[in-house]
Amino acid sequence: IATSCFRQEPQWGNDTSRGMKPIYAPKVDAFKISVEAPRPLTESSKIYYKDKYIFIIEQGVGVHVVDNRDSTKPQNVKFLRIFGCSDIAIRGNTMYADNLNDLVSIDFSKIDSPVVTSRIPNLYRINKNTKDFPENFNGYFECADTSKGVIIGWKESLLDNPQCRR
Repeated sequence: IATSCFRQEPQWGNDTSRGMKPIYAPKVDAFKISVEAPRPLTESSKIYYKDKYIFIIEQGVGVHVVDNRDSTKPQNVKFLRIFGCSDIAIRGNTMYADNLNDLVSIDFSKIDSPVVTSRIPNLYRINKNTKDFPENFNGYFECADTSKGVIIGWKESLLDNPQCRR
């Protein structure tokens, strides 16, 4: 005799489930580029090397700047918060980065005080961090609410009464 049990799927709006929850940035802050103190790398992505500095993208959040002048002791020196950043390119002293759907140019000739020199708004039709559902995920998620700000990512959470599913 074979027996088994089945997990009861939650009834819409009547249960608590693990799923994905959007991470919001206030609309006013989402396009602001800021220089912050160095922070630990949590999820590194692409790496770029220029003039003894290493630039490491933290997907959707910004760029870590690592001083590598002494390659035996690299120093994490600052963090450039660039919401929605997934790629950068550098030419001379200018870094080009995606900031959600915009392309920004950042002059970092003074590495301690980089300056945004230009912005091309809405250059990209869609940035993967701004979709109203988590990509490559099947299951419950908290429905997007644009009144809370711009979605800059997703995190696993315990959801009360989930209303959305993929």
